[in-house]
Amino acid sequence: MGCAKPHATHWQDLRSRPVEQILDRPGVAASTEGAGASVSATDSVGFGFEVSFLTDRYRVDPEAERIDALGPDPELILRDAFQILLLNYLLAPNGGPPTGELISEKELRGGATFFRGPHELPVSEVVARYGEDVPGFESRARELGGVPAQHGDCAMRLQPFAAIEMTYILWRADDEFGASMSALFDRSIGRWLTLDMVYIMAGEVSRRLASPPR
Repeated sequence: MGCAKPHATHWQDLRSRPVEQILDRPGVAASTEGAGASVSATDSVGFGFEVSFLTDRYRVDPEAERIDALGPDPELILRDAFQILLLNYLLAPNGGPPTGELISEKELRGGATFFRGPHELPVSEVVARYGEDVPGFESRARELGGVPAQHGDCAMRLQPFAAIEMTYILWRADDEFGASMSALFDRSIGRWLTLDMVYIMAGEVSRRLASPPR
């Protein structure tokens, strides 16, 4: 799915929100790096935010209209769609904690129509890499902060954002079927992200799972 760079309206929305409202979501912290000693948590000018995604941290600067990786690779070039995803998480209403109820993407409101064709959940690159390497899948998921879950032949639960969980489930190949994979989401995701952002998030997580460690 193609995606433009963050639009000026994204940044304007972020600058116009009360800082305490943005800090209300899990995994987000204040950052006054380079902002001067006089900036407080109630100011928006010169104020930035740090947000976690999997095991990485990013700094979002509304005034400079830029997002930088803080670690583990500060030189990481961020995809445009991923930057929009980070901004959407900061701007989303606080959807509350996970419910513990797992659903497929098609159980989200409108999901059965949206998640098909070019918007099918992007897990093919993960099963292509790990379909015959279950230990490798578990190891890579753990590197990204994942923990085991009781589904399929191997399942790992990850937290792309501190408030959002998704579970990848791998089935080994057998005499009749090839290896396959699916992803489930905590039902609360529908209160945090729109369907297009769910798709972008799943694509980013899948891409990192299928990539070697940096």
